[in-house]
Amino acid sequence: MKKFLEKIFLLLCCSFILSGCKKQDSQELVLNIYESWKQMNMNVWVVGPTIADSEIHFLKENNELPYFKVDDNKLSSIADIKQATEDVCTKSGAEKMFYDDYLLHEKIYYEEEGELFKLQAEIPANYGGELINFNVLEEKDEYIHAKMDFLDSELESSYTIDIILVMENEKWLVDNLEQYWK
Repeated sequence: MKKFLEKIFLLLCCSFILSGCKKQDSQELVLNIYESWKQMNMNVWVVGPTIADSEIHFLKENNELPYFKVDDNKLSSIADIKQATEDVCTKSGAEKMFYDDYLLHEKIYYEEEGELFKLQAEIPANYGGELINFNVLEEKDEYIHAKMDFLDSELESSYTIDIILVMENEKWLVDNLEQYWK
């Protein structure tokens, strides 16, 4: 009986250790994907590609907003913008988070005669701070829903990132990301 109890105790210990490792692996995965998302967001949407300041263009239907010619080898077309976004996000996630607002409504980018142009617009982005809490709300083989709380001491505020990752073609991608300020 004593050996049986020892084996059960060992199994429980192993299960506890492994569940802790899985949680740590999930947290590391989510944080790495979130970091990739932040980098893509800055490089593609917030700061964007390099522009030629001297080449100003106007949309035919709205000649009040100046657009600048993009002068960047990596991002030189709408297809490149979408590819860079979809390297980190699912297509449906990219549509919800970026395309609907920034390509369709605000028209941050437009393409004319094979040339890409960018509107110099401010896109809010504040994702700095110290991680103070991490929770996996739901996890399946190809799905992770997590919430992360951050403290931004420079702004003296905190916020929550609600993120959903899905596995597509053996790669984890952001399907949804929302930020809530407290």
